[in-house]
Amino acid sequence: SCNRMRGSLFFEPGLLRFNDILTTRKMCPGGLEAEFLKTLQSTVHYKIGDRRLILTNPNGAELVFRKVD
Repeated sequence: SCNRMRGSLFFEPGLLRFNDILTTRKMCPGGLEAEFLKTLQSTVHYKIGDRRLILTNPNGAELVFRKVD
């Protein structure tokens, strides 16, 4: 994404919620930002392991972030 974002985060073991997400409104190539934000805002669970952070929502959608050195 070419936009900046910010918001608040609530978490406890196994549970995660992103709230009040705000983004800038630049036109970004690829067109997947709206889907990404929707999935991020519906995230309820997370797993950390094997250099990855995996966020999941009740619909089974996943966002996978890989640690890069």
